[in-house]
Amino acid sequence: MTIRFNNDLFHNAFNLSAIGMAIISLDGAFLKVNSSYSKIIEYSASELEQIKFQDITYPDDLKINLNNLDRMLNGKSPYREYEKRYVKKNGSPVWVLLNVSLVKDETHKPLYYISQIQDISEQKALKEELEKSEERYRALVESSPNGIVVHQEGKIVYTNPRFMSLIKAPSTNCLIGQHIIHFVHPDYHEVVKERINTLEQNISVGALEEKYICFDGSIVDVEVIATPIEYLDRPAFQVIIHDISQRKEMESELNKSQDELKASEERFRLLAEYSSDMITMHDIKGTYLYASPACKEILQYDEDELVGQDAYRFMHPDDIEKVSMGHQTALNSGYSVFSYRICRKDGEYVWLESAVKFMNEILSGDQKLIVVSRNISERILVEQRLQEANELLQHLSTIDGLTGVSNRRTFDDRLEMEWNRGLRNSAHLSLLMLDIDYFKSYNDTYGHQGGDGCLKQIASVIQENLGRSTDLLCRYGGEEFCVILPETDETGAILVGEKIRMAIEALKIPHSGSKIQPWVTISVGAATMIPNVYTSYMNLVSNADKAVYKSKFDGRNCVRSYE
Repeated sequence: MTIRFNNDLFHNAFNLSAIGMAIISLDGAFLKVNSSYSKIIEYSASELEQIKFQDITYPDDLKINLNNLDRMLNGKSPYREYEKRYVKKNGSPVWVLLNVSLVKDETHKPLYYISQIQDISEQKALKEELEKSEERYRALVESSPNGIVVHQEGKIVYTNPRFMSLIKAPSTNCLIGQHIIHFVHPDYHEVVKERINTLEQNISVGALEEKYICFDGSIVDVEVIATPIEYLDRPAFQVIIHDISQRKEMESELNKSQDELKASEERFRLLAEYSSDMITMHDIKGTYLYASPACKEILQYDEDELVGQDAYRFMHPDDIEKVSMGHQTALNSGYSVFSYRICRKDGEYVWLESAVKFMNEILSGDQKLIVVSRNISERILVEQRLQEANELLQHLSTIDGLTGVSNRRTFDDRLEMEWNRGLRNSAHLSLLMLDIDYFKSYNDTYGHQGGDGCLKQIASVIQENLGRSTDLLCRYGGEEFCVILPETDETGAILVGEKIRMAIEALKIPHSGSKIQPWVTISVGAATMIPNVYTSYMNLVSNADKAVYKSKFDGRNCVRSYE
């Protein structure tokens, strides 16, 4: 079949389109392809015109591909849009968004298909990474040896199995919707509320020891670490709850008076001998005087291999200063708790959390340190993985899924931050608002996948024409983009806007629906302010928006500033 272009406009749109376009016979043969199609599949036009689409379709996707074409031939749908994979010339798969229309003659006899494709491999990879990250996060949370709770505005929205068992909850329904403070012992209500307020201001806080009230009325000692996160697209707090009841029991024994300690030496010995925590005794310099049997399980050393050794000899070099500070705190105040890495007999480092009690025999003058240590390597690993997962999810939540640039939420946060910086420094802050001219007509002419391809190209060119790392490009919504320009006056903002406008026009992306040029253009509005206490960053947004309308009123494809 020979395809002739009777319309120069369609001919130009086909050959110059930024998206892949092909004309395909009813049996699947490529009759004509444009350069964008060849670029995506990595076959030349002449190579494609010698084969059928079935030859380069990923095997697992061929059936759904053929089913969609059958539906069109049977009159059930005039066009179809779906995702599929092609196999590129080098053998690797490429994901595409495929839009197929069936062309018929005046008697409604099917002639051929017009196929448009857009490379969506990057979006698919991003989505897959997000799903994997969420799966890893969920698996880590569900299997964590520590209780994990997520709460929003104080109310619990998620809890893992370990937290349920920790507070002896009969079911998840008993927890969801409850305020977290409901399970905190009244003695700790005020300090917990203060921590929540601090975290809401994005100020980090350390671990806190407190008490939780169980469903049966019993009290459990816990160590709590809270972190701000995003949960279901809303701000939340992730709380990791570590049961420290056994450690507290040991500390309680250590905190008894000297006469009580002598009376309970046998009980202490039994606790030390059978505790899964490692209990050691040191002189005030840190030399081992005693080590409980748990040292074999935790450090792989027998007691006689440790006694007489300097404890600092086993510490990770990067943690010696932290251990020394904890050591000194115990000598000064009588008690301290800290975590660090220590070397096992096989050369591997494990994480320990140690509670240190300074014992001072007034009559004998004997001074020593009693240390209760727990292996927290698994907990540290879980916390690190959770942190990595949270950071990835946080990053993905700030990115526009289509264009890969920052999204509206990031725009709002960053603009407010730069406004406050400008307020402190009395510095100019400029904002560019860019709107693609006649973009609705573009979508109507080239389809939504064509529009998506255009948006990606526009975003890429804008990013390439920003000269500083402090300049931030965001997709504001639909066909609108914004550029935040810190410490930039009106003249500088107009120069940047004009540079971007010219670069986009130079792309010559075909746009037959435009009323001003045969290619894609943009209208740019620029606004500049020196922040002050009587205005807000929303005034800057409003001014930039008005400037965009002014550029449209003046004929579009131009840069105008707010006056």
